Amino acid sequence: MLWNRSLVIRDLETGSLWSHILGECKEGALLGARLPTIPSTIMSWKEWSTKFPNTSALLLSRTSRSYLREILDHSDEFVFGVEIGGFFKAYPLEVLLQKPVIQDELDNVPIVVAFDQESGSVNVLDRRINGETLSFLPALEEHLLKDTAWGGRWEPLSGRNTDNQSANARLRWLPGMLSFKSAWFTFHPKSLTAE
Repeated sequence: MLWNRSLVIRDLETGSLWSHILGECKEGALLGARLPTIPSTIMSWKEWSTKFPNTSALLLSRTSRSYLREILDHSDEFVFGVEIGGFFKAYPLEVLLQKPVIQDELDNVPIVVAFDQESGSVNVLDRRINGETLSFLPALEEHLLKDTAWGGRWEPLSGRNTDNQSANARLRWLPGMLSFKSAWFTFHPKSLTAE
């Protein structure tokens, strides 16, 4: 089922209809309720199974490669959308293909958006750690980010500093979503756009 050209799902308990792009109930007993946003990402099976070797998997007819190929072939139709504190910003996939690491600020939160073309993974992290705001460049190895202050390498998926295993050396991972550009701007008409 579609609403404004975007997926609508029905919960089994109440039969209420939910907008996946908003996480909000649009019709039914739970009208107006909103689900918490949980960060997620797209990654290759190779990367996932390396990080989580004891994983079970559901095999679907459509492969991640065909999904990624379709997105990259139509990059002008997709954005990575971010919401922080009621402010929205879209990062067009066309821009991310040219600049896979973008430093930005949204609602006074310094962020880094990191795109990995090989897997199609896009992640957004809060750049603040221990009272300091870091700046990043792409690292040449293992799809990592490299901070310009310490030279540390950071994993975009987890926000973990791969050179320092302490719990304090972790950037906060923020929610974002890969979306059709038309759907993102239909639901977030005041969204800013990265250039």
